[in-house]
Amino acid sequence: MCKTLRILRALVSMAIGRRAARKPGLPALSPRYYYTVWIRHLCLAHQNGLPVVPRVIVELGPGGALGMAAAAMLCGVETYTALDALPLASLPASIEILHGVEQLLQARAGIPDDTEFPRVRPRLNSYSFPHNILTDEHLKIALSPERVRRIEQCIRQPDGTRRGNESVRYLAPWRGPDPIQEASVNAVLTQAVMEYVPDLAAAYRAMWRWLEPGGWMSHTIDVSSHGTADAWDGHWAYSDWQWRLLHGRAVVPINRRPYSDHRAFILDAGFRVICESATQQAAMTPQGKLAQEFGSLTAYDRQTSGCTVQAVKP
Repeated sequence: MCKTLRILRALVSMAIGRRAARKPGLPALSPRYYYTVWIRHLCLAHQNGLPVVPRVIVELGPGGALGMAAAAMLCGVETYTALDALPLASLPASIEILHGVEQLLQARAGIPDDTEFPRVRPRLNSYSFPHNILTDEHLKIALSPERVRRIEQCIRQPDGTRRGNESVRYLAPWRGPDPIQEASVNAVLTQAVMEYVPDLAAAYRAMWRWLEPGGWMSHTIDVSSHGTADAWDGHWAYSDWQWRLLHGRAVVPINRRPYSDHRAFILDAGFRVICESATQQAAMTPQGKLAQEFGSLTAYDRQTSGCTVQAVKP
């Protein structure tokens, strides 16, 4: 669909009063999806020499379920805080995911690969179960029946109440004061979320405050058009006013920042980047069609549709 037609459709929708609030695309609420996402972040962190499994995690933008929280807690994480701009997470679905992931871990199932989830990043060198990270001795404790029951209670009522050593807190909508104590977190995770954050500089500075020295963060960032254009890079062809018309007011739009902007904000916040796994493809939108504000994108950004980046707080 051409750019003009998309804008006209948005204008008609606004004019007849059908401008419904759109939500960011949510992943399928399947245990295998959250299993592969969590373990991919974990394996990449191990590959990069980061301490795993973290004890305290913060996640931004869990979306339709607390699936990453369920997977992480089952692997031994003790305290998990999930922050989101919209209250999208289904707690019943989260419980189903919890027990589905439990079965996958008990079976030491291989990591679902790119044939099953072609858009999920990061990619790995091996999709075998990571026995070197999640040892039998470790999982015997992490998956004990009593501990799984406590985790289920935490997810059923994710208010931060500690049950044994475990707690889950879900804050959505999160628009108030900073809920995370300074230097109290081991790791921060996001999966296809940072492209929706309007103030990236503030977000990465907040993560710096949250993390303890030596703490790390892992982000899979999708900087493609997210269906707003036919071409993966077509979102950079809209001028600011066209972009505003396309979305109206009742939507959480992508911020259209290229990956190099994310990297600059990460470094400015004080982090040391230790891993960048970029998804690159040929630019599809001709240079002359780019909006003025994106006309100076580097060749690297023009070919980078996403990246998984891991960084550590020195």
